[in-house]
Amino acid sequence: KIRMKKLYLLLSIITIGGVVNAQDPQVLFSKALSFQQTNDIDSALAILESITNDPEAENDQLTLLAKLQIAKIKVKAGKQAVENIEALHHLVEIATKQEEWSITAEAYIILGFVNEKNDHHIESKEYLDRAYSLIQQHQLQTLLSKYLVRRAATFRRFTSYADSII
Repeated sequence: KIRMKKLYLLLSIITIGGVVNAQDPQVLFSKALSFQQTNDIDSALAILESITNDPEAENDQLTLLAKLQIAKIKVKAGKQAVENIEALHHLVEIATKQEEWSITAEAYIILGFVNEKNDHHIESKEYLDRAYSLIQQHQLQTLLSKYLVRRAATFRRFTSYADSII
């Protein structure tokens, strides 16, 4: 079954116009996103993990985006295990060094969500504050709505009704 999945994955990279360079990470990343949109999570993860396994591109933007996408998939699937949280912390560290502020801010938003789900209100708020700081400092307006949704959900979850109307 796994062999068939890999064969399907390889064949799915073939387009109408001919064979796409299966080694092109950008093409692979786009393909992974399309698999994710069709809920073929195993194929998406396989492609994303293949992108992150390239030692020559360990810290480039596309690899960091692939790592972020892997974390999103795992969190959405309810896999908020220590390994995933550690991977997100590592991603934040690398993305910060590379000055990839959008990736760093989104990783903070995900960490805020994970801590919210684990009933860690203070940690959740701290990560969301870090994300907001980066969003403001680097004008990352595309992330503002994600941040606001998370902030509202966290506020709603950890604030009493009486506090929320004041």
